[in-house]
Amino acid sequence: MGKKKVVLDQFDFIRAIACLGIVLYHFAVEYGWPDIFNNYVGGVTYGDIYVTVFFFISGALLFYNHSEVDDLKFIKKSIIYLSRHFILHGD
Repeated sequence: MGKKKVVLDQFDFIRAIACLGIVLYHFAVEYGWPDIFNNYVGGVTYGDIYVTVFFFISGALLFYNHSEVDDLKFIKKSIIYLSRHFILHGD
């Protein structure tokens, strides 16, 4: 049986806060809520920050739980998958 995934509650909590921030940001944009959710900080919205945090934490957790994956094998599989996609779909 494979290695059991490690659950890091602190990172899951940060991701949950980021998800909540993303939802609140979308409501703020859609319904014109107070500018606290819709302000720009140096050209970057709070929604951008929440999304960046969510993806960064998710990527770190994926790397942490799957760090034993052979890099060369992963690269070969990725190239084969992408090649098939472009051949079949022409994108």
